[in-house]
Amino acid sequence: MIRVNGKSYPKTILLTLLAGSVAAGSFIYAPGATAAQQFIESDGVTVVDVEPAFKNPDGTSGHHGDPDFLEANFGAFQGGPTGTLEDTRIDLKVPKDVQLGGGGFNIPTGAPPSPDFDVQPFTQKLLRFEEFGPEPLPAEGSYTPGGSFPLPTSPQSGPDSIALDTFLQQDIYPYPTRLSNTADNNPWKLDIETFLGRTLIDPPAEGRPPEEWWSHQRWDDFYPETYFQAAQAGARTNGGLRDGKQRHGYTLGEFGPGGLYHNTVGGTNPVFDGKAEGIEIRFHPDMPLQQENSLFTFDGTLPPKLLNVRYGEGVLFRHYNALPIDPSANNGFGLHTISTHEHNGHNPAESDGYTNSFFFPGQYYDYRWPIQLASYDSLNMNATDPKAAYPCKAGETLKVKGVVKNCELVGASDVGTIQIPGNYRETMSTHWFHDHMLDFTAQNVYKGNAAMMHYYSAIDRGNETIDDGVNLRFPSGSALDWGNRDYDVNLLIAGKAWDTTGQLFFNVFNTDGFLGDRMLVNWLYKPTLDVRARKYRFRLLNGSVSRYIKIALVTDTGLPVPFHLIANDGNIMEHSLAFPNGILPTQSIAERYDIIVDFSRYAAGTKIYLVNLMEHKNGRGPEKDAVPLAAVLDGSYNPVIVDGAWKGGDPVVGKFMEFNVVAMADGVTDQSMNPALYEVGGLKMIEIPEFTQTELDNAIHRSFDFGRANGTDGKPWTVKTDGGMGFNMDPRRISAAPEKGKGVEIWHMNTGGGWSHPIHVHFEEGQILTRDGMTPPAWETLSRKDVYRIGPEVDSSREVEVAIRFREFSGTYMEHCHNTQHEDTAMLMRWDIENPGQTLLLPTPMPTWDGVGYVDSHALATFRTGDVNADPVVIADPPVPANGGDVNNDGVIDRIFDDDELRLKAPIAMELAQVPDMSDIQTGYIKDPAMAIALGKALFWDQTVGSDGQACASCHFSAGADSRSKNQLSPGSSGTFEMGGINSQLVHDDYPFAKGIDEVVGSQGTFDAVLKSPSETSARQKLAAARSGADLCNKLPSDFSLGGLNYRKTTGRNAPSVINAVFNHRNFYDGRANNQFNGVDPHGARSNINGTVNGIWINDGGLNQVQVLINNSSLASQAVGPANNTTEMACAGRTFPLLGRKMLDRYALSNQLVNAGDSVLGGMRSTSSSRGLSYKYRDMIVAAFQDKYWNAPNTVDGDFSQMEANFSLFWGLAIQLYESTLVSDMTPFDVFARGGADVDSLAVANAALTEQQKLGLEVFIRSDRGACVFCHTGSAFTSASVNIRAEGAFDAELEAIGPPEPFERMRMVDGNTAVYDGGFYNIGVTDTQNDLCIGADVGGFPLSYSRQASTGLIADDEARLDAVGDTNDFAVVGGPVQFNERVGVDGACKTPSLRNVELTAPYFHNGGHSTLQQVMVSYMAKFKHLFADENVDNLAPLILSVDIQGLAQDGVSIRGGEMDALVAFLQSLTDERVRMHKAPFDHPALRVVNGSKGIDRNRNGMADDLFMSIPAVGAGGLAAPLPKFLE
Repeated sequence: MIRVNGKSYPKTILLTLLAGSVAAGSFIYAPGATAAQQFIESDGVTVVDVEPAFKNPDGTSGHHGDPDFLEANFGAFQGGPTGTLEDTRIDLKVPKDVQLGGGGFNIPTGAPPSPDFDVQPFTQKLLRFEEFGPEPLPAEGSYTPGGSFPLPTSPQSGPDSIALDTFLQQDIYPYPTRLSNTADNNPWKLDIETFLGRTLIDPPAEGRPPEEWWSHQRWDDFYPETYFQAAQAGARTNGGLRDGKQRHGYTLGEFGPGGLYHNTVGGTNPVFDGKAEGIEIRFHPDMPLQQENSLFTFDGTLPPKLLNVRYGEGVLFRHYNALPIDPSANNGFGLHTISTHEHNGHNPAESDGYTNSFFFPGQYYDYRWPIQLASYDSLNMNATDPKAAYPCKAGETLKVKGVVKNCELVGASDVGTIQIPGNYRETMSTHWFHDHMLDFTAQNVYKGNAAMMHYYSAIDRGNETIDDGVNLRFPSGSALDWGNRDYDVNLLIAGKAWDTTGQLFFNVFNTDGFLGDRMLVNWLYKPTLDVRARKYRFRLLNGSVSRYIKIALVTDTGLPVPFHLIANDGNIMEHSLAFPNGILPTQSIAERYDIIVDFSRYAAGTKIYLVNLMEHKNGRGPEKDAVPLAAVLDGSYNPVIVDGAWKGGDPVVGKFMEFNVVAMADGVTDQSMNPALYEVGGLKMIEIPEFTQTELDNAIHRSFDFGRANGTDGKPWTVKTDGGMGFNMDPRRISAAPEKGKGVEIWHMNTGGGWSHPIHVHFEEGQILTRDGMTPPAWETLSRKDVYRIGPEVDSSREVEVAIRFREFSGTYMEHCHNTQHEDTAMLMRWDIENPGQTLLLPTPMPTWDGVGYVDSHALATFRTGDVNADPVVIADPPVPANGGDVNNDGVIDRIFDDDELRLKAPIAMELAQVPDMSDIQTGYIKDPAMAIALGKALFWDQTVGSDGQACASCHFSAGADSRSKNQLSPGSSGTFEMGGINSQLVHDDYPFAKGIDEVVGSQGTFDAVLKSPSETSARQKLAAARSGADLCNKLPSDFSLGGLNYRKTTGRNAPSVINAVFNHRNFYDGRANNQFNGVDPHGARSNINGTVNGIWINDGGLNQVQVLINNSSLASQAVGPANNTTEMACAGRTFPLLGRKMLDRYALSNQLVNAGDSVLGGMRSTSSSRGLSYKYRDMIVAAFQDKYWNAPNTVDGDFSQMEANFSLFWGLAIQLYESTLVSDMTPFDVFARGGADVDSLAVANAALTEQQKLGLEVFIRSDRGACVFCHTGSAFTSASVNIRAEGAFDAELEAIGPPEPFERMRMVDGNTAVYDGGFYNIGVTDTQNDLCIGADVGGFPLSYSRQASTGLIADDEARLDAVGDTNDFAVVGGPVQFNERVGVDGACKTPSLRNVELTAPYFHNGGHSTLQQVMVSYMAKFKHLFADENVDNLAPLILSVDIQGLAQDGVSIRGGEMDALVAFLQSLTDERVRMHKAPFDHPALRVVNGSKGIDRNRNGMADDLFMSIPAVGAGGLAAPLPKFLE
């Protein structure tokens, strides 16, 4: 009897259960339900609304302190001091507090740099892989059994090395069986019992779960013809176990005497001629020997291992676990239980390496890999297709569907093939297999549990001379009839780190991802390899934990080495792809690229290098752009160790392997194929499987969102399935269950937040249909895949849509992120393939030392139906690029302009001299400019300015903008929330905002409250307020109220950056901050339009109120707006004179820390306190401003002093002068745009931008591409700036035209013209009526200059309302504005500067886009997914002409596509001083409100705040940047 879901079934009916003829109780998990556990019978399955919990064997429960859950791998830790995963961390070599440190740049992750032991690069030969050497499986009973698996020498070690080799050389015993071997006991039973201190209950010899559930499917159909056995063991010296198992026997070809690879270590020491015996595990001969428990490798030895198999011939892999019994004997990381996954074999589930099907020390696991072509049951079932065949030689036979077939020879040769069933289009080539232990995959694989695997076939047989019309003759050799590796080289590339003693190190605590600081190839540090002057095939595997790579091939003189890509993820491609620039696409973790390099074009002695260009700063993902190759080669990108840490970049960027070209041997010729013949338009290597439109139309859709929703600190990663909630990994939970053989499914995989995830789907290869809705690049359209990159990095996308078929086998499989730190914590999910009609859920194995039991499985509600709300697949073909795209056929989208032309036609560089003229301020008002700047900085950052702790900086602390994401939603014009609510937390999945959402991401401000009158406040309250700086206010009824508590209100627009805002002609998105400051409010002359006297007080022979208009002072106009605004900073009833009275006698910044190195305030710090300045605000005003504005002895307006009455003047001008120093002019673009006076400086300028960024700049300025420059023009990258009027703008052909005017005419979408305000555009982001922006009225008069002119409020040469400085400001091309002339300003918002735009998310005035990629996609879609059609009467027509190419038409551009290039260019507008808060962007400390706790402890009716702390920063800036939006 077998227990399943609490019921017992006879073995005889089990298969019937699986087929669905008996309904059994199964669990389906219904997310979101809240009632107690209920059972509802429906169609033979059981639904539960509470997820079942794991329990300890003794009936108690636990899970890191949570009483409801227990780790699924609890059995693996038994025997350690605590019996938990903490036992695996006992032997930490780097202290936990160091491993937990970091942030910002963090390489190696949480550890000091790995010492190089003075090793010189490229001074050791590469180790070629060592073959396992499968052999025929003998008939059962045809041999004499050998000895038992040798015992460990201690609980902290494995078996004796000689004993282990002796055992592994024996014939396989016990003989493999269909069911797991539970008859024999674990031979280490007594040693284990001694260590555990208890008796084991019949611990089985085999760790495979027992009975039918985990039996070998279709055992008789795919009975293994061959086998090999290996042990996972601690590091040891190679004893020669495999020397006799190499197919070449060290006697043939380049492996034979005189060949390049006969000596296994590549030297002259004859000890290593023709054998691996004696090879130690060192990363370099001059580096320390790795200790036994530092590495756990196959056989415990180097070279790394390789399995060669042939299609049609099944193999059985008996994997022994020879690791220590003690889980803490691991050098601080890794676990002694293992589960082996053949990535990505078409194998039955019981041999796929399920994460919770692990086995223990002393046990073995029989993995049976059929090695059959997919579609075995549906295509070519009679085995008649010559391309679907097993490579063989004379005399060999193969059983095919029960019939023994002979090798059919090619002509008169002694080699041939045997035809087999299945689809040759799904022929695979380069695989690997590795550990998949639950929660420990990253550590175990990093520690050495990884091997490579070659699938050989009639198409790819590993013999380059057999020309039978099927064999592709890839570079390989010819001595063997199949499987030659003379010119076929495996390169296992992985980032590693080691401690100060040279022992391998891993960070076990960081959940973002682990990065080493040294690149190893085949476990060696910077090796070299001799290569003949001929073609080679290289099989490149990125075996890192979290590191992405981007590989370039260059000569020693820096020239690119061209190559052809022939396979992707082990899938032979339909056509080869040429990369004449020598740079591969991005390669994420677990991806495999097979390339052909022709060394015959290089002279003997030429050195060629592999160079990594993909930069990381930490484990969350790579940088979005590759490092320019030129910067690596010329040494300008040169990371070095300074003061015990890496400085200057990522140390793994650079050269990491060398090839040395050697002349061909006499009489030997290269007979391999010419890959150029197989390029697109030529011959095909293999036709990839196709999906009919009917299949796609009828496909089941499933959606998987990879992120952090609902995660925990220890396990932050989750997967959302079909729109449900995010779940951590639970091996019992079935998230999806495709039906075997039913048809096609389309899986939608998404990410966000700047995180990168390489998603791997087990068992079946898929075809990428779209990337972000568009055709993927050629290296993906011409190949199938099993790793799908999603993320912001180059060559990737936020979403992929993949078509997959499920055939031949059923059972339990996995999908997960192959950044294995993410997988282990816990971005991993289970999916099952079910048999037709199946109702019973497969139970979940639970391994322990005593054996494997089963627990009930449960499933998500959509596990069989999929995501019924998923959007259909629509492939948007990118437009054909201008000039034909790749006109010169070099694989790169063409640039029209060279560097000099591009520089001439681009906006000019930003210069400090371009800051608008402020002579009116300096001569008319200021006495000491330096003190005025200090006053402005203090006022801007002082939290006591606000009624309840708000400073100006509270909304402008992150690159001058606001990066908060909690309680930042405003309900918009409708007044109701559609997508969130009060105090809600924005998440990546909220973006981009959908049409119909009128919420706005603003900034949280103040509570609804009103100033108390003096009679309402006691002396004690006044004293407390004076200390805290808070105003005394009474709560008011509020629309921002929940449960009787008031919450902070949020502003109605996204906060723009104040950096470079000095160049804005008018500030705020609607331009209401007038260019002329009236000293009182934002509105310039309009405040006195009706004759009202609203001015400042001047003591000039008498105290009088005077109306003033100060030119070029929009920043001052802007500054006075928020201070007393009841949403942003103040309780109702507060005025500037009252604010002055509050602040004048306070010490500046009295409650905040000021860094001693502050570039402005450092020398003014308080000498008596650790906080604030030694100056009162009164003293600073006296020193900064001319006496006549503050020295009157008499009062005004009742009882206010002149200084109090003029506080708005001091406030506005001082903050303007401070913000005028916040000029970002040191970006890579500025370096490029300035050019150089000589050859050297010009070279530096040209190298400042990458080739991708230069392409992006060209897209930016060209009217036939992005047309971005028409709105984002001038050095400030906005046509709303003052300085473009001196710099000019450019037409479509980039010829200089007249400077933009305050208003202009443009031809609208309907062909007619309208006048509009220069720098303000409606682009369809929001419905015009939801936000009129500059089309609104303020004070009864239009904000828009155009509307003022068309309604007669101003004339061409006369400014009656909004004067801007001279009589010609309102001239407009085409003649004077006519009365009632059409105006196109409704919904038109100010064009923001693009400087530092990378750092200022969210984007647009509604904050509705969270990434630059989303912004680009909206421009590509011309905002028709939003409100372009609704806004057509006011829509800026250039939006409709944007023609950005999303992905490269040819698919092989090193620059990605125009969209990616444009994003890369925008990133070149980032000033690193802004990112790192260096002077002049340094600042005092700030305590920023960041949402609410939702409680009211002080009982004032206002919800208590949550806070985030911004540190005080000196001129040198931060050690690491602050988190960006949603980070």
